Amino acid sequence: MDRRPSPSAYHYVGRLGLAVTDALEQRYSESRSKFVALFDPKSKDKHAQVLHDYLTKHTEFAKW
Repeated sequence: MDRRPSPSAYHYVGRLGLAVTDALEQRYSESRSKFVALFDPKSKDKHAQVLHDYLTKHTEFAKW
């Protein structure tokens, strides 16, 4: 149980999409908490780098 595989990149991109959607629907506190969780520099996994790579490749999504 300790060695579960990490979620795929699409999991993190989906979470980012939910944060953007919350912001667009003016649910700012929920949006902010999702952004903070996704881009936490103290996180042990590399999901911030995964998101950065995704947003670099998909500039239209990055605009949101």
